[in-house]
Amino acid sequence: MVLYESENPSEQPQNLVEIKGLEVRSNTLVGQYINLGSETQQSIFTELFLEMKVLGCTDQIKEADISNTSSILLFTRDGYTAALGDRNNLHAKLRSLLLVQEELKQQNYSGGTISVTNPEAPIYTP
Repeated sequence: MVLYESENPSEQPQNLVEIKGLEVRSNTLVGQYINLGSETQQSIFTELFLEMKVLGCTDQIKEADISNTSSILLFTRDGYTAALGDRNNLHAKLRSLLLVQEELKQQNYSGGTISVTNPEAPIYTP
């Protein structure tokens, strides 16, 4: 569902996740459900947000880019880019991201890229 609409990107509410790369089939207004042209994107979108809700991390994610469904990207509010790869095992990938991000914060790192394409062996690049 469209929750917010603005001509000015700097006016984005701080508690919503911006989604990029969606193939929107028709114009939708605030309060209407999004009708996507790609069933794959629709499925990824739904599963990704379900997993983020289950893990309680939607407030930590600033932006999600699903324009390339085999290379899903998340951008956190504290400056990390997360490379998830494809849609397989999203729960484990998000969980791995959250654990690595917390560890990096404790070690006073800020920003960089966290690849969780293999959630058992995440890779951090400053």
